[in-house]
Amino acid sequence: MARFVRGEKASLVVVTIAVGVAMITGGALSLSAYKRFRQSSVQRSSAFRLQEQRERIVRLDTVLATSARLLVATGEQRWRDRYDRFSPILDRTLEVAAADTQGTPEAVHVEHIREARAQLSETERRAFELARNGRAAEATAALMDPDYEEARERVARQAARMVPSDRSFLRLLELAGTLERRTEDVTTDVRLAVTTGERRWVARYREAAAELAVAQRSAAAALSRTRNSGLLRQLASLRSDLQRVERRAIEAVESGNTQAAREILERASYDERSEDYQKRIGRLSERLRAAAEAERRSERIEALANIGAICCVLAALLIAWLYALRTLERFAAERERAELALDQARAEAERRLSAATAELQAEVDRLRQVDDLKTTFLSHVAHELRTPLTAIVSAAKILIRHHEKKPEVVPRFGSTIVVEGERLTRLINDVLDLVKIEAGKLQWQKERVDPWGLVQQAAALVEPLAHEKKRELRVEFPSLVPPVWGDRDRLVQVLTNLLNNAVKFTNEGDSIVVSAEQDGGMCRFTVRDTGVGIPEEDLPKVFEKFHQVAGQPTDQPKSASTGLGLTICREIVEHHGGRIWVESTLGEGTAFHFTVPFEDGVCDDDAPASIEAVSAAT
Repeated sequence: MARFVRGEKASLVVVTIAVGVAMITGGALSLSAYKRFRQSSVQRSSAFRLQEQRERIVRLDTVLATSARLLVATGEQRWRDRYDRFSPILDRTLEVAAADTQGTPEAVHVEHIREARAQLSETERRAFELARNGRAAEATAALMDPDYEEARERVARQAARMVPSDRSFLRLLELAGTLERRTEDVTTDVRLAVTTGERRWVARYREAAAELAVAQRSAAAALSRTRNSGLLRQLASLRSDLQRVERRAIEAVESGNTQAAREILERASYDERSEDYQKRIGRLSERLRAAAEAERRSERIEALANIGAICCVLAALLIAWLYALRTLERFAAERERAELALDQARAEAERRLSAATAELQAEVDRLRQVDDLKTTFLSHVAHELRTPLTAIVSAAKILIRHHEKKPEVVPRFGSTIVVEGERLTRLINDVLDLVKIEAGKLQWQKERVDPWGLVQQAAALVEPLAHEKKRELRVEFPSLVPPVWGDRDRLVQVLTNLLNNAVKFTNEGDSIVVSAEQDGGMCRFTVRDTGVGIPEEDLPKVFEKFHQVAGQPTDQPKSASTGLGLTICREIVEHHGGRIWVESTLGEGTAFHFTVPFEDGVCDDDAPASIEAVSAAT
């Protein structure tokens, strides 16, 4: 045995050394992979943002250029409005790009773009001024000047150098921008060709249309494995219809009949259909951008998976080393465990026997307690049922004997029958509710409930009784309270029981206040009165079945209470995960509080600390 243990120790040393070397190597590899992952993740995020900015810059530059040319060619105000709307957006985009690239090599390209854009803006403003003065030909020449075209090409070149499109998700973003730009170019070139009749716009249209067709086919290929076939078919069909109209209009322009070309576009509702096509292209571009984002996330997940694989290998090596260590400890402790096995078995047997005996005794005690509770409960119920039944029977006998000779007793004893009958009904309903709750058979309809609505509903139910008894009933909401999660009807039942008790145990002219406020992660409801109060010795017993406080208000008979209302309130509140308690000073009044958790157990910490109290006096 000793020789075996020594051999195990030697093996453990070898394994420990091997595992240590492997873990150091793996840790170095994992750290290196993580650093590369962090660096590439930052680069991908930066490249994704720069690519979006690049496409936005080129797209907005195209929109401004086409708007300027259409304004000069047609003189329509909508193109000037369009130019004025998008020009500030381009300026803000350039400012954001300059801030994002500050201190990086890309900052030079952004600065070149801003310089070129300033030159273009100056030319466009000069053209607008010429067009406004009736010199449309000079304005058109300014916008077709080689310097203007060279500045636009410089914007495109510098934008392309902002970020290399060497990743698939960047190519998808570039494709989305190309679709939007070429769609703008096609519709603009058609309008300019029809408006001016110049052949150069025809050539530009054909070039832009060919590039748009290539870009649309590329988008279809990129999204072929996604659920976009319906949109792609709609775009293909709509583009085919627009292309037929454009070709007919272009043929009319080439034959020198620009009036016929304009009529072709008007009959085909070209403006409306081209706007619809541009909106659908915008949706396709959004889906391409979503695909690019998914591709970027996929690359990130793949890198994380590689790091995870290295960590798993390290964890496996660590587990193997720990297993070898535990093996040696197990063999070393085997003899000791064998010697202690008999003692442990004997102790375990004694423990189980003692535990079984204790469980049996506890069960016997519990059954006895249940039997005692059942007997007490039935005794209380029988007593409470007998009292109103005796009153009803007595009143009925008197009515039978004297209703003809003494008709004046009919209202009094008839009222007694009604009152005691209602009391009997309340008692039976309370007993049924309590039995269902304790048996777990009560149906709960939990939902999102507004505390203010609960308080208002309960107050509205009790208000007629309070008004009749000449009590002042107020509703106060000292602060905004988020919704709670509970059974609306049962929570209203709790508030109604507490308010009815407050009306019973107050005198004429006393006030009753019901309120709700935030208490940590719970909503605390309070019913406070200025009535007779509860003696201190009765406070621990107020929620017990059939318990009635000795002190009574001077104008309320004791028989009006069943003694089960507060017990039911406690069961309902505890079922909701809250608690209920009472605070009272004899002769000064009583306050019942209970709490209900907010919806999802989350309190609204962003709610204002307080608002002007909302109160209503009856």
